[in-house]
Amino acid sequence: MVSFSPSSTEAGFVVVALDGRGTTKRDRAFRYAYSGTEDIFGSGDHRAAIENLAKRHAYIDDTRVGITGASFGGYGSLRAALLHPGFFDVVVSHVGPHEYKRSVASIISVERFFGVPDSDRDYFDLGSNIAIIDRLEADLMLVYGEIDENVPFRAAMEVFDALMKADKDSTSYVVPNADHGWASRNPYIVKRQRQFFVEHLGGPVEQ
Repeated sequence: MVSFSPSSTEAGFVVVALDGRGTTKRDRAFRYAYSGTEDIFGSGDHRAAIENLAKRHAYIDDTRVGITGASFGGYGSLRAALLHPGFFDVVVSHVGPHEYKRSVASIISVERFFGVPDSDRDYFDLGSNIAIIDRLEADLMLVYGEIDENVPFRAAMEVFDALMKADKDSTSYVVPNADHGWASRNPYIVKRQRQFFVEHLGGPVEQ
């Protein structure tokens, strides 16, 4: 489980942070390995790393895997669960722009990953979590801030609407008066995230 909360290790989880292909400061082949694919954040590398760690260490149980992230990490965590149903069992997604090319006015260019857009919808669907929300099998917790200046609240409403139309269950929190940075750090949310993972993944197993 990738997590920014020390309380996760205190709860008995093995916490792993991975630098999969697609990240910066490497050669071009590494950076653009997933370019033009639906796995734009390289979740396949994350899965492979966890599976290999589980083979090497008996205390790692890869049948109970959770993932979390905030902002683009919020997008990426849900993306991983959608692309690997049955592997990522629980996802906590904070302030994620799940339809960011349409609903988020960002100066961050994604054309370097997706290519120059055509005039049709296919370009946007390639990276849209909403377009594949029907693949969801994981237990999902979503967190948004009421006054998020980066991922506006309409982005939250879009994913809420998509989940309802797909008849998918989720747990959602909207943090009052929270901006983009504070929503995921709110002490109430940190506590609820920990409880969500414990509830759906269970506690540590004695060896």
